[in-house]
Amino acid sequence: MSNSLKQLSLLVVAIVGLNTSARAEPIKVEQAGDRFVNFVLNEIETTRKALPDIAKAADAAAERIVRQDGELLSAGDHSFSLEPVWRAGGIAFSRQYLPEKKAAAAAVKAAGDKIPYYRTKEFVEHFTVNQATSKDVVLLGFENERQEQLHLISTVKQLLSDEALIIFFGSESSSKKLEREFGRRDNLISITHNVPDGGIIEVAGWPKKICSGRSIANRLYLWTFEAELISAFMRRGKIPGILLSVTYESPQVWNIPLLHDYKFIPAFNVTPVQRRVLGDTYLNHLRRIVSSIVPDQRKKFRQAAGWLAEAARTKHKSFALLIHGLDPDGLPGDPGLFTVFSEGNAYYPQLDDKIGKNDVALFVGYNWYPPRLANTVDKAGGKQILCFTLVQEQPPKPAIYGEVGELRHFTSFDQLPQSENRIYIDLKFAQYNAVLKIPDYPIPALETSSFAEDVVYWHLVADTIELLAKNPERKKEKAKKRVTANNAKDGAEMVLVPRGSFLMGSTTAEVDAQFRDTGLPVDWKKHTLDEQPRHLQNVPAFFIYKYEVTSEQYQAFIAATGHRSPPHWKGTNHPADRAKHPVVEVNWDDAQAYCRWAGTRLPTEAEWEYAARGASPGDGKPSLAFPWGNAWDYRLSNNSSFHAGKELQNAEDWKVWYEGDQKSLFPLTTRGGSFPKSVSPFGVHDMAGNAWEWCADFQVSYSKGDDAEQKKLRARRGGSWANVALHIRSADRQGAPQQALNLFTGFRCVKTP
Repeated sequence: MSNSLKQLSLLVVAIVGLNTSARAEPIKVEQAGDRFVNFVLNEIETTRKALPDIAKAADAAAERIVRQDGELLSAGDHSFSLEPVWRAGGIAFSRQYLPEKKAAAAAVKAAGDKIPYYRTKEFVEHFTVNQATSKDVVLLGFENERQEQLHLISTVKQLLSDEALIIFFGSESSSKKLEREFGRRDNLISITHNVPDGGIIEVAGWPKKICSGRSIANRLYLWTFEAELISAFMRRGKIPGILLSVTYESPQVWNIPLLHDYKFIPAFNVTPVQRRVLGDTYLNHLRRIVSSIVPDQRKKFRQAAGWLAEAARTKHKSFALLIHGLDPDGLPGDPGLFTVFSEGNAYYPQLDDKIGKNDVALFVGYNWYPPRLANTVDKAGGKQILCFTLVQEQPPKPAIYGEVGELRHFTSFDQLPQSENRIYIDLKFAQYNAVLKIPDYPIPALETSSFAEDVVYWHLVADTIELLAKNPERKKEKAKKRVTANNAKDGAEMVLVPRGSFLMGSTTAEVDAQFRDTGLPVDWKKHTLDEQPRHLQNVPAFFIYKYEVTSEQYQAFIAATGHRSPPHWKGTNHPADRAKHPVVEVNWDDAQAYCRWAGTRLPTEAEWEYAARGASPGDGKPSLAFPWGNAWDYRLSNNSSFHAGKELQNAEDWKVWYEGDQKSLFPLTTRGGSFPKSVSPFGVHDMAGNAWEWCADFQVSYSKGDDAEQKKLRARRGGSWANVALHIRSADRQGAPQQALNLFTGFRCVKTP
């Protein structure tokens, strides 16, 4: 018997032993976060029940790839589509499918020439494709439901036309949506879960459910599928070329040279592994890891949540610095405790000038200690919660990691600096992430780190919210509930904006600070001159629509009055998937006609800006620059950078995005209220991006007053899905001709009490 065969025989014996082991019990619920841990443990068992279908799909994928010499591709939003590429814990099977050619070209252009390898041009060029073929298998999923709403149908339509085999990972409702749209197809397989969108954990005294379970569920099915795919390849005697995703940059294993030929390597002598064996083994490893994190570290979790709750109560900042897990920013179910930086790999220079005394930094990392980050927090006088896995065997020398430099691994937290401002939490995943040993491969396969990282992040979020919900100050705040009403004619929810005053417009100093924050070109400042002079503005009380007028509401108006439809509609019916999106391609007269029908009016510029920015705090300080605060973050609203997945800071980058392949999907509006972190101080949604909003006034100079010569353009506010930070600022003004019709502009109504 060959050495490889002996290794595999031992592997199978070990696996069988694991299969018969007792299942870990749910952990004892003492804190809100424990319920999230038990949710994950329950989903692991639900995934196990789905193993027959997962194994069947894996066989279909392996058959196509082996018999037709096809490739495995991954597609969807950024978080999901990169999972099988470089978060594979030793083996990356897939290449990322980016159908937008210009987006793929921009990704290559943005790549550097340093290690780590997955950031280099060589990697991006090799592991990115923009065209699938009938030989290929495409794994498709979305960790963020908003991205799924925008892109699922169009992506599947393109892949079906390419005749690729699509394996969709998502909710049962999304699978049914695909079936309604395309019917049942032999080359469209769905692996589904029943985890609801948004939050899944209810905390007494908190208004909304928290903690997203969708990303965990999708990832569980994806990685169990990958385990079964390995065994499906083994049964066919071939495994595709691989990326040794750890060894190329770290001496922690063998520093074996990178294999990136991405063709079949010669099959070694293997004994076929039965279906469901590797998938079951992988789930057992995950269950062991997830159930072990909290119980013997509970005191640390309580202390960490206490720090985060205190920071929230005292208006200090909390930062989440995340590596392999989810990107929670803008994710339904995330309550917004943190300013989030993702994928920093222990290198977060952004934090240097942002963190201050008594602020909190939560690092949820990999298997190394982040020295630069720790020093930054110490220097600022902040607190730090450092979460990473301890290793069982310390490497002979530290890993060299690109621009970060040396990263050291430790077997005990006692080997690290100890102080009152530090908490260390062990993530307890496999020491180098991967858990499945494949014969003749130098390192194991299939990652575990992102599951451990997500469990710790959401556990701390839930524990912190539980403490905040008990806070008596919060109960007083809750007693000051906002006054709301519903407009009788169209049923729109309205929020009362109380009488007050604010500093309207901007000063040169404010604009300078905002441009430094957003990185916009200096010559664009000329577009801000009409915001000056800043002046004190008194505003009487008024009701304002909580959301922009929707296509659904506008369709009812058309049915009642016979008014014309927006040109991009089919007759008098709005696009089927846009009912709750803001209506666009309406001019100022259309908006006025709707207001007359609804018994409302358009807001003045002063009312609009006050509702977006809130009252001025006094002492000459301005109101907020954006509805959510003064710091720009493109992920908090529907704007062009959000759709591009990166900051668009110049006209050239914006044009590349705008002229890209997703142009056929325009307008890229989103359902009202999709960005809860961007809600204004008065509780009004979508005042940053989504759709420009018509105002009642002509856009005239603040200094010249009501000059008849200026009355050429009607005022619009708020920016749209197609704009960069410049126009998302609440003080920004961009007028348009009264008869202008475009896919960027809608409106909302106000009403005098």
